[in-house]
Amino acid sequence: MASRFNTINDDANDGDFAFMSRLFSENFLTRNVFVFLFIFALFLSVVACTNTPLVEPVANKKIMKIGTSTLTITFHGLHPKTDMGKICVALWESSESFMKDGEWVRSAAIPIALANEPCVMTNLPTGTFAVSSFYDVTNCGELRRSGFGIPIDPWAISNGGPPWMAPNWNRACFKISEGNTTIELDFEHLPGRTP
Repeated sequence: MASRFNTINDDANDGDFAFMSRLFSENFLTRNVFVFLFIFALFLSVVACTNTPLVEPVANKKIMKIGTSTLTITFHGLHPKTDMGKICVALWESSESFMKDGEWVRSAAIPIALANEPCVMTNLPTGTFAVSSFYDVTNCGELRRSGFGIPIDPWAISNGGPPWMAPNWNRACFKISEGNTTIELDFEHLPGRTP
């Protein structure tokens, strides 16, 4: 009886060893490592696009007064390597709402192929505003950030500023007057350069 029990155990162990040898075979490992890396890369790409957006190119619930002024925005320092992506632009009307998710009053998404063309926002009231923008390289609709919160995508705000400083209403605000107001967004953040 003991010998029969040992035989059953020996068969089970042989099966375990056969499974283990298949598990660690070169083909099986290569395939599993590839699948794991693919899933991990997919996970990272999803995580990269789930950071807090600087601008979302979608309709907003906030309603702004209609006026007769026009804002023309030009872009400086964008050097796209492909035609993929878009420039996302947002117009903010107060320090309380500045850079808060969903609090912009106007937004636009411009295909990167049209980066040399100005973005024109019409029917604006006169007053103090600020503009923020980023180049959505991956078309995910959000500003991608590193683990430290530093933007990965190129970005710019009205009146420029160094890239290591967070956007600030007092630095970014400007006046929109009757008629046409033109501003330039500097994506290169060159020191001493005033847009």
